[in-house]
Amino acid sequence: MAGDPALELLTRPAKLGLASAYQAALRRVLDEGREDCVVTMDADFSHDPRYVPGLIAAAASHDLVIGSRYVAGGGVDNWSLRRRLLSLGGNWYARRITGTPIRDQTAGLCCLRADFLRAVEFESIRSKGYAWLIALKTLFHRRGARIVELPIRFVERRRGASKLSANIVYEGLIEPWRIRRRRRSS
Repeated sequence: MAGDPALELLTRPAKLGLASAYQAALRRVLDEGREDCVVTMDADFSHDPRYVPGLIAAAASHDLVIGSRYVAGGGVDNWSLRRRLLSLGGNWYARRITGTPIRDQTAGLCCLRADFLRAVEFESIRSKGYAWLIALKTLFHRRGARIVELPIRFVERRRGASKLSANIVYEGLIEPWRIRRRRRSS
């Protein structure tokens, strides 16, 4: 942030969860109304900032640009086989249940066009963890968003520990069914 005055840090009084952080940040950007697009990424350098210009460029013709681990040219570095299988299986499962054709539904590196984001009821998503990302992408897909996935290399964090827990895995199993049910009722 010291080198770029356009960057801003939104701090919160306590850890309130992944979904809560996304919702607060997205709401703030939309309320300020000064940006054409919003880039989301992990702050632990798992997402290399060098991908950001490409995502922003692609947002000129897409409503949602996803930095994807699971398209040709993408991948994951330094994950155990168990973690890779869990992520690949979870993404496959979410695609099958929700009907959303996105390969990397739990990707955190994304560029969202602000005008399209305003039409998506992201604050109504009940999920707390990574399933929130699945629900958000599904909302974009169901609204007819122009979506593209660009390949990235995801690198396991240098410091700290993953927030993946049994509760998050459980939510990842249940939430796609809720998303599917919402589609039928709307």
